[in-house]
Amino acid sequence: MVALVFTVLMYMITFLVGIIGMLIKHMSITNSLVVSALLQWTLTYLKYQEKFNWKVFLIVLIVGLILQGLSKIARVIFALLSAGFFAFIGYIWMDYPSKGAQIGATIGAGVLALLLSAGSFMSDGEPATAS
Repeated sequence: MVALVFTVLMYMITFLVGIIGMLIKHMSITNSLVVSALLQWTLTYLKYQEKFNWKVFLIVLIVGLILQGLSKIARVIFALLSAGFFAFIGYIWMDYPSKGAQIGATIGAGVLALLLSAGSFMSDGEPATAS
């Protein structure tokens, strides 16, 4: 029984690591998800209907993926929006009395900004070449 639980736990960890690796490799998906979530949370805060919020989420996600696939400028804009969103979350966490939360949010926003800047100039996992 212990071996079964351990095996299932290892499969779950492997699955999660694979998903995280895929999101890091394909930053356009991550950026589109973050921008779509930001817009959905804003619409929820403004008390729009839930059906409308999810429709807008899907439309922004699909349009964002298409735009990022077509244009490097769109990739950079979405990367800046994503990094700005996480920096804003870090700013909100500054109200908490815990220094650990503040330091974690700052480090997380910095690491994300580095990943986004590297990912926005890459295409299919390969560095962009000047041509």
